Amino acid sequence: MKTYFVGCCVLAFPNVYRKWQKEQAWRQQLTGEIEVLDRLRLDHRDPADLAVRRLRRWEGFDAIPDDRTKRAVLLQEVGHRVDEIAELLGETSRDVVRGLLQRQRRRWRDGSR
Repeated sequence: MKTYFVGCCVLAFPNVYRKWQKEQAWRQQLTGEIEVLDRLRLDHRDPADLAVRRLRRWEGFDAIPDDRTKRAVLLQEVGHRVDEIAELLGETSRDVVRGLLQRQRRRWRDGSR
């Protein structure tokens, strides 16, 4: 019954399903890249310090209100340049991505996240 219902929903709302599927693949890719970066940074740091920093980073990340801004911040954290981030987000201009990142930095600096 569940399979039938899910199949009907996918057929009824194909664009929503495609968007969800793309987001899932995107999240898996970024999670893998972040884990690789954390392993590379582990070479000379205390594991407890690394865990606390990672927790603080995720707490700040969860407080970002806009999904597009979350994606841009994650991509920048992984090491992508602004023009690459714009391409990955489907933006036509790098200035849009720069604006997203600047507004988020300002929120963090002001303490409002």
